[in-house]
Amino acid sequence: MHFSVDDVGKKCVIIGVGAYYLLMSQDKSFQLPRYDPGEVIAAKDKIMRQQSKTLILIRHGESIWNEVFNRGINWKLPFRLMYALCRETVLFVTSDSVLYDSPLSTVGITQAKQIRQSIVSAYDTNNKGASTTTDNETQASLRAQYLDILRNAKAGNSLIVSSPLRRCIETVSLGLFDRMNDSKERIVLHSALQEMTRNIDGVSLSYEYERPPLSLSMRGLEDEFDVDWEQWFDERIVADQKAGFKSPHRRGDDRMRSFVSWMFQQPQDTFIVSGHSLWNRFFFQAYLPRTLQHRGKVQKIANGGVIAVKLMEIKVQPGLTRYVIDADSIVPIVKDFERKKIKSKKRS
Repeated sequence: MHFSVDDVGKKCVIIGVGAYYLLMSQDKSFQLPRYDPGEVIAAKDKIMRQQSKTLILIRHGESIWNEVFNRGINWKLPFRLMYALCRETVLFVTSDSVLYDSPLSTVGITQAKQIRQSIVSAYDTNNKGASTTTDNETQASLRAQYLDILRNAKAGNSLIVSSPLRRCIETVSLGLFDRMNDSKERIVLHSALQEMTRNIDGVSLSYEYERPPLSLSMRGLEDEFDVDWEQWFDERIVADQKAGFKSPHRRGDDRMRSFVSWMFQQPQDTFIVSGHSLWNRFFFQAYLPRTLQHRGKVQKIANGGVIAVKLMEIKVQPGLTRYVIDADSIVPIVKDFERKKIKSKKRS
């Protein structure tokens, strides 16, 4: 660990920002679009022009924050919290943290590696000409196509975009390590993808146009991947879309719309998006037809899950654009949406 007076000063600023954000944030004051996407796509005679982009949504692996707070309220919780606070205290004099901009936990690292294993295994199988038995041949074909893109940058005109929070950067870097190591391409950090939360794990450890510090979690993987992660990230991260700290007065849906608008201004057809559970769920709520009951509206993508979807941009009149998810295009690639656990009722 490297001690720096500058790191201590910066950490004090971040703690202050986190406290203010915890009290004042409007990030989760999410508002749906004023139009029904289902009605937009049904009114075919009003469509002047439309185009579509494919998003391959990756939900980050379990973070240390998740490890502490999301494993249930039980007798282990105080011990997990005490351990995390001790680690946070030790890291105070460094640029690192376990709670602010929380990195991947041990389980989260395993989940990110499983993405890599799934991609490499399926890619090798596809190249050997083997087919996967499934009830839906169209989805199987699309899944194979998306897996090919995730492994091989030349398989499609795609761009890798990530939330600037470390757990997302780490997940996509580990999951797509083989593709990125071959192509030397870069990850675009986009602040509009940050999680919709007031918790301090959603507070970035880096300023505007600055990549976040390397976590101890990633440093521990340098021998396994035979890579200097500090140098690897320096060479591959683009932070020109990285803002400073989220504004506490800006709603999450406003950030989501800004990302969607930005995406349709880019030349790529496919966007590999490493992001967060609530952001993804609100995305499905916003752009799927209102009357459609879909798991994506109520269930999170599983940690380390990868799901593809097509989003349409539809111009209905000059200066008026609508966005609609093609519900039939949603394809699970690695894992799926989480299934809610149903508690059994006790008999009286």
